[in-house]
Amino acid sequence: MQNKSPFRRLRLIAGITCTVALSGCATITGGSKEAITINSAPSGATVRVDGEMHYTTPTSIELPRGRDHYLVITEHGYEPADIKLTRSFRALPTIGGNILWLLPGVLVDGFTGGMWKFDRNHIDVTLIPKKPSETTHG
Repeated sequence: MQNKSPFRRLRLIAGITCTVALSGCATITGGSKEAITINSAPSGATVRVDGEMHYTTPTSIELPRGRDHYLVITEHGYEPADIKLTRSFRALPTIGGNILWLLPGVLVDGFTGGMWKFDRNHIDVTLIPKKPSETTHG
């Protein structure tokens, strides 16, 4: 009977090495999504994210870091508020954290969005009341 133990150890070491090599440090430390808190005055306004997702203020939502997002906050009787949530490069966790396996780690961080952070993670909006329409009585 042959002892397969050396092969099992080799596969385990290879699996751990691949897992570490394919892990992006910025993704591990920050994740691929970021929590964004949104408040409005008045509260109860509708938040549309990228024209698709709908939420009601106050809210906290998780948004993928891999791209910028466009938010529109609306409430009946108020002007809509347009907000662009932009991202910036997380240099220290992306490059510094991946120094031992730079290229694979940076590629993973780029693919997952972990190399980015949003310019802000808390949004407070005061909606402006619409001006009453002027009607002429004749």
